[in-house]
Amino acid sequence: MDTDRDPIRVLHVGLGQIGAAIARAMAGRADLESVAAFDPGLAVAGKTLDEICGDGVVSLPVRGDLGAALVDGGGPQVALHAVASRILDIEPQLVALARAGLNVVTTAEELIYPRPCHSEATARIDAAAREAGVTIFAAGVNPGMLMDRLPIYLSSLCIRVSGVRVG
Repeated sequence: MDTDRDPIRVLHVGLGQIGAAIARAMAGRADLESVAAFDPGLAVAGKTLDEICGDGVVSLPVRGDLGAALVDGGGPQVALHAVASRILDIEPQLVALARAGLNVVTTAEELIYPRPCHSEATARIDAAAREAGVTIFAAGVNPGMLMDRLPIYLSSLCIRVSGVRVG
């Protein structure tokens, strides 16, 4: 790692179980700096990132307004997005993040292969990203696929299965 570079300024978007785990995983990394946090849920807005995510995570205010979070910490460069799975639920956030000039990594697994189901929404997200010269990368996995279907598919290769444990 090149230690002469400034850390990448990160905006955390969504602080449920997955978003909080992401914040904890990047805590203490020299190459990433948490500078802002946003969550659309009323239960967490107004709290701090460390209150939600635990020790070791920087103390930042969690905004309930995405626009306010976009200017915190001198302006983030990347958004780590963990709000929802469905494209139609997160399209406005992704478009706003792209228009603000942020590259986005999202856990929304529908974005891995989005066009067949949501071609119009996908086109709007894609257009916003292209116009801003940023990327939106989907890195999510559906728990139902990972913990239900995949074990069933893999066990179909067996003659006899006495149990399946996913943990």
